Amino acid sequence: MSKFWGPGQPPAAPQPDHFASTLPAFNFDRLGVRVPAVLVSAYTPQKIDTAVYDHTSILATARKLLVAENGYADYALTARDRQANVFDACLELSVPRQPISLPAQPTPLATQTSGAVNDHQRALLRATRMLEATLPPERQTGTNIYRIASEADASAYTKEVMNRARGQSANTAATGEATAET
Repeated sequence: MSKFWGPGQPPAAPQPDHFASTLPAFNFDRLGVRVPAVLVSAYTPQKIDTAVYDHTSILATARKLLVAENGYADYALTARDRQANVFDACLELSVPRQPISLPAQPTPLATQTSGAVNDHQRALLRATRMLEATLPPERQTGTNIYRIASEADASAYTKEVMNRARGQSANTAATGEATAET
């Protein structure tokens, strides 16, 4: 555990309630591994906040924003979220900052499908076939997924099944028109 916190154990935290685990023995009285968080808002400055937050900081922040400012701690679910740091201090700009310019969009992955189907993609094809099997027979493609050998064909099959599940034909999906198949 220490490799996720640097030297030493994770910091102590209030035990959320009176429950404890017996196998393995654990009292829930310390934080777990660090999980990075990214707060994105036009009202947050571009900076790194070094305060210690935990997952219950989300609950504490929601509680503080939704319940009257004074006395919001009285509505805590557990001792841990009662004492958790809140994110509202990160929203420190009174006017939104200007958007940044983003780089040009990379080539979509769908156009980069030139390889053979790997095991993960084969599993996705099976899942897509299971979805297709729930469609009425007249909306199924009849494709044998085990004959699909390329990423391009796998992508085309998946898109076609998704369009049919949405009630669109392949031509409708390509043009972006929202007319349903009859």
